[in-house]
Amino acid sequence: MIKKNVWLFMVLLSINLASAKADSLFDLERNPVSYQEIIASPQTILFVWTSWCPYCRRQLKKASQYCSDQNIEIILVNSGEKRSVVEGFAENQEFSECMNKSIILDRESMIARKFSVLGFPTFIFLKNGKYLTRSHYLNQDLIDKIY
Repeated sequence: MIKKNVWLFMVLLSINLASAKADSLFDLERNPVSYQEIIASPQTILFVWTSWCPYCRRQLKKASQYCSDQNIEIILVNSGEKRSVVEGFAENQEFSECMNKSIILDRESMIARKFSVLGFPTFIFLKNGKYLTRSHYLNQDLIDKIY
């Protein structure tokens, strides 16, 4: 009887964890975003960052240079912070419209865990949804080399 209850508990727990992960990504307008939507572009760069990280702030400025590039989708994945913190930070940075539209809130740090991010900032390069490589900086030479 105990084994059956433990097994049932584990099944229910795994279902709850799976649904929590699936529901943990939102854009700044409170719209849910799936992982598949994030990686749908043929060339995607996930920029995993936090507002408290000074290196992230520098790299955000560099990422903004490539935001409007039609060949590459840059998604700004904020890891672990509250919406109000990220919204206030984005307002103070006066991000361009394409930067604001590309901010994803990952309150549970699902993306950071999925790609084993150990430090901020981290750029994760994907092609057709497949992982290519990662870097802690972004520049045109690196983009040209990877894509």
